[in-house]
Amino acid sequence: MSSITLRTQLIINGATVFLVVLLVLASQTLAGPTVSLPQTGTSASTITYQGRLSDANGSPLTATLPMTFKLYDAQQTLLWTEVRTGANAVPVTNGLFTVALGSVTPLETTTISQAVWLGLSVDGDPEMTPREKLGSVPSAHTVADGAITNSKLAAGAVTSDKLATGAVTSDKVSLNSGRKCVNGPVELTPPGNWQLLDVPELELAFSLNEAAHVLVWLDGIVLANDGASVGLFNVFTYVNGTHVMASIHLTDTDTWVNLAEQRLLNLEAGSHTIQVKVNSEHPGTIVFHEGWDGGVYQTCVNYLVF
Repeated sequence: MSSITLRTQLIINGATVFLVVLLVLASQTLAGPTVSLPQTGTSASTITYQGRLSDANGSPLTATLPMTFKLYDAQQTLLWTEVRTGANAVPVTNGLFTVALGSVTPLETTTISQAVWLGLSVDGDPEMTPREKLGSVPSAHTVADGAITNSKLAAGAVTSDKLATGAVTSDKVSLNSGRKCVNGPVELTPPGNWQLLDVPELELAFSLNEAAHVLVWLDGIVLANDGASVGLFNVFTYVNGTHVMASIHLTDTDTWVNLAEQRLLNLEAGSHTIQVKVNSEHPGTIVFHEGWDGGVYQTCVNYLVF
């Protein structure tokens, strides 16, 4: 078949929030797709993976396609393979797809207890390059009743080696978090000339009793169209009126694009507000997706205090 290209998205949901926090504590960075929190026992359950496929001309695909997913270690040794054909082929709609890796061929916790690289081939095409790195993941029973406090986290008492050895258990953490999602498709009309426009549906306020590290992130998908041959849109995230991250720069028109950006901030005690804003080069429209099937592709702004 013709050449296919892939764009991936970071998945953060209720099951992965705590995992993201601990990985940030260890490295202070976040990159690439993340994995769902594994279940207890030897099985690692599934890795939620989301991507966007387009043809050689950049047009999004709509089809049910056979795909093969593989995980490799740092030495590029093959660790695991999942072939999705027939009834397990992957539905792709307007270029977008989501799969739960491990639901066809089981994943073991030991497989993803180290950094691994994901390889993907679609409909018989060669495996796409470069492979995508996924971080290591502790098992669920290693993360557990209030014994670990925010102060201990901020002080670095939880380290990556403790996660790997299972010294941290899931009932020992209680963290302040919040999430605000659009309830329907939100369409805005930026006036152009780079004038900023608030997205009222993506404004989230919260308070801190003391200074803390706060992870802020935006996820979902967005569609932009200005009717020009070349038009630029920006989606920004502000905290307390200060620009903290540019979530995405849109150059495509009439194409859904992933929002997947995060920032770790040091905030003082008091009231804080997260506000998403947009602007554009020319007058046009921008639409934030409302999601379906339990929130898939729903556009949300989030925070997590630790």
